[in-house]
Amino acid sequence: MANRVSFSGDHVGLTEIAAHHRDLESSLTLYFSAASPRYPLRFDGYAANEVTDELVGRLDEADLASSLTVLASVEAAFRIDYGNARNSVETSASGVTHSTTPFCV
Repeated sequence: MANRVSFSGDHVGLTEIAAHHRDLESSLTLYFSAASPRYPLRFDGYAANEVTDELVGRLDEADLASSLTVLASVEAAFRIDYGNARNSVETSASGVTHSTTPFCV
């Protein structure tokens, strides 16, 4: 059993999460604007305030999803840091090397 826990390298960093969120906001804003080529088909029969309300709802969903992604990233970092601290090899006063209690997720 390994003594240390580490990232797989597959995690998304905060910079990437922020960039993804900006891309979502830009894409949604364009999609819900009259400049979008699909606007006449997608929003046929909608009042302007209905389009705005739907955009706000989608932006709120994107905000929530991005917030949860950041929270999951921070939680993973804490778990890894805690796991590594718990599993680190310690030397007792008698000079005997032993591992602390194994970390369980």
